Amino acid sequence: MFDCQCPNRYEKEKCPCSWVGHRGTTYNHGHCLDSVPTGFVKETKKIYINHLRSSTLLEWSFPNISDLRRLWIQRSNVSSIRPGAFRGLSFLRELRLVDNRISRLEPDAFLGLETLEHLFLDKNAISAMSQYAFRGLPHLATLHLTNNRLTSLPVNVLLQPTALTMADLRNNSITTIDSDVTRFKRNLRFRIEDNVLRCDGNLTWFICNLPHLKQISNRNNLTCASPGDVQGTALSAMRKDVCPTTTAALPPSTENRSRIESVNQDTSNVSISSPYNETIPAEDGSERSATKDNEPVSRQTTEMDHVIILPGGDPITNKNDDSTYILAMTSAVAVPLLFVLASVGVLFIYKRWREASLADHNEPTRRDDEPTSPETDRSLEIEPYAVTYAEGKQASDNSADRETNPAAQNQISGDDNTIQP
Repeated sequence: MFDCQCPNRYEKEKCPCSWVGHRGTTYNHGHCLDSVPTGFVKETKKIYINHLRSSTLLEWSFPNISDLRRLWIQRSNVSSIRPGAFRGLSFLRELRLVDNRISRLEPDAFLGLETLEHLFLDKNAISAMSQYAFRGLPHLATLHLTNNRLTSLPVNVLLQPTALTMADLRNNSITTIDSDVTRFKRNLRFRIEDNVLRCDGNLTWFICNLPHLKQISNRNNLTCASPGDVQGTALSAMRKDVCPTTTAALPPSTENRSRIESVNQDTSNVSISSPYNETIPAEDGSERSATKDNEPVSRQTTEMDHVIILPGGDPITNKNDDSTYILAMTSAVAVPLLFVLASVGVLFIYKRWREASLADHNEPTRRDDEPTSPETDRSLEIEPYAVTYAEGKQASDNSADRETNPAAQNQISGDDNTIQP
């Protein structure tokens, strides 16, 4: 394995250089490089470059060293990276561009680093990044951007490397956190301590939802930088003062907010004509219209007209007239009623049929030509019978008679068991 460190500090010949680096620090070096050295052995695995005077990394800056695993360019004057500057380094795992003067990352700045896992861009002056700055880095896992000049969390930029698990943005100039941060997957971790968070109304949602934002590491260490009355106060300590009893709802993300504003602007002059032209009497005896036609949607509301605004679409006006309403109500009432009536009718018919069947079954069968006798006719008739009861005094008189006339007693006894018609 070959390692190369440039320049060689032990060389007698000096090539001094100086420039203003991170946070205005002036660098003065006795041994400097005018450009990126070439002629490396193909089997070189690591290259460490310091004090590079050249300000631009050109395309194909490192040819014929495809086995390189680690590349450091530190404490140098590099301020811009051309697309394809690292082309050919298909096995590079770690790239450090620390303590340089890079202010902006252009699209495809790291094109060709298909296996890159760790990228260090600390101590630069980065304030802007293209959305596609990290395109073509499918294995990038950690990204270090500490000590730069970012003023907001670059959500769209950091969504490009799909394998990203950690992004370190400490010591930047971030003042607020947009709700777009919720778009990140939950296994991605951010470090945003030591920024200049402004704890005003724009940050209220973040303060109230901070316990649920698992993407933010070291949440309890976040503090306010302004306004002055809350400077240095931990965000976790402010929750009880600025948050309602229930967690504040997340505001619309930047993308959805712009879409909603666009739709509202397009529909601000939409007019709705009311289906009613009724008039109502005024106190002075005159009449005035019950509705106001051709008014903006934002000022006119009716009971029958509704405007539905869908994000990303055109406004939809839904007009419900009397006929539609009556038809709907009639259907809602009539259909169940008809069902009940039909059920009752079926049950009634079934009951009558059942009774008729039972009557036919119980009726005695007789041929029409069979003669009938008086006894038969009499047997079919039901004759009333009377029962004679002995009561009160009659009973006592009968007792006396039985004592004087035993024969009569026997006759009465026999008569008591007889049921006469």
